[in-house]
Amino acid sequence: MIFLISLSSHADLHKVSLQLKWKHQFQFAGYYMALEKGFYKQVGLEVEIKEAKLGINLVDEVLNGHSTYAVGRTNSLIDISQGKKIVYLAAIYQSSPLVLMALQSANIKKITDIRDLRIMLTGDKEIDAVLIAMMLSQGINYSDIQLQAHSYNINDLIQHKTDLMTAYISNEPFLLREKGIKSILFHPKNYGFDFYNDLLFTSQQTIDKDPEQVRNFKAASLEGWKYAFDHIEETVAIILNKYNSQNKSRAAYIFEANELKKLAYYHTDQLGKIERKTLEKTYEIYKILGLAKGDINLDKAIYQKTDNELNLNYQELKYLQAKKVINMCVDPDWLPFTHLKNGDYTGISADIYKLIKEELPIPLKVIETQSWSQTITFAKARKCDIIDFAIKTSEREVYLNFTEPFLKVPLVIATRHEVPFIANFKSLQEQKLALLKTMLLLTY
Repeated sequence: MIFLISLSSHADLHKVSLQLKWKHQFQFAGYYMALEKGFYKQVGLEVEIKEAKLGINLVDEVLNGHSTYAVGRTNSLIDISQGKKIVYLAAIYQSSPLVLMALQSANIKKITDIRDLRIMLTGDKEIDAVLIAMMLSQGINYSDIQLQAHSYNINDLIQHKTDLMTAYISNEPFLLREKGIKSILFHPKNYGFDFYNDLLFTSQQTIDKDPEQVRNFKAASLEGWKYAFDHIEETVAIILNKYNSQNKSRAAYIFEANELKKLAYYHTDQLGKIERKTLEKTYEIYKILGLAKGDINLDKAIYQKTDNELNLNYQELKYLQAKKVINMCVDPDWLPFTHLKNGDYTGISADIYKLIKEELPIPLKVIETQSWSQTITFAKARKCDIIDFAIKTSEREVYLNFTEPFLKVPLVIATRHEVPFIANFKSLQEQKLALLKTMLLLTY
């Protein structure tokens, strides 16, 4: 059985690499912070973060083994449909930051007003797909616009060399605002097109070879993203000092961070959330646009933990690392559930204990007590970290936190055949009941 995250010494770090899809900026801040704050090292990884180069194919980069992981676009679904075995680990942005941008002074009020206007698109239909889908949904075809090659220069808007251009909501609108110019944005999500953006992925081969490494990388990366969004000022300072290859200003990064945080948590409170139905909907749009053919099988394209793995997050890992050992107390005399005497631990609980012990990276130690009452006393005194098979009561909630039940056992009243049916406890008034001694202790 494989534990989710291993505890490794810094001396034996495993080298992996992450290929970005663009130049350094806050868009990739979570990975920077996972590296800078030591989250990768905590799980035994030494990570090289690689800035994008012109013409790089992200999927092939990973499949050819040049990079272990990559941050890609949803058009990689087309690669999957062609049999390329990559696996998505997380979707960092729940909605695409790609928009159509125009100057507010151009008096373009609604998307249908763009007909016959000059528009700068990237020229790559796979990248522009979400924008094309938005336009088509409003009855605008390629033939209805004057398509221009993208210059990636907002001055072309300002100087009226074009009417609209594709932009990132986290970047170009700020550049215009710095110049005192207001913009108008047409966002696909407002027209029902929510493509994921910045999909973290690796190869199936990497997962097969080292599944523990993949789980570690994903967990540490998402912890890095949480830290980056929770500490924007600190993160921006680090980017300015170490990752500012584009020479952006602090104000630009702060703007980018706040816009991207909205997209990362768009309709969710779970970082990296990835759902099959969203990917399927996206792929259907690629098919409608003639960019893909045939059906797609996402069963193996979305990363899932296996049934026998503990699903611990990074904070839980850090707790275990500091804890070093977990002490557990049990009811020493409650068969068939638990029994402990002279170090011999048996019963249903003991079988579950063995399974959990195999999964944990630190020891799980059973502390012997003489009675259930002593077990409760030890729990109150914090001599035990956990106790097993405890029944939840309002009194115990004062000093214990309860998990969801992992075993439900109904307690019943047994009578002789000739005794009338017992409908409720009221019918037991003035009757004699025989109880096991351990049952008397359950609520104490």
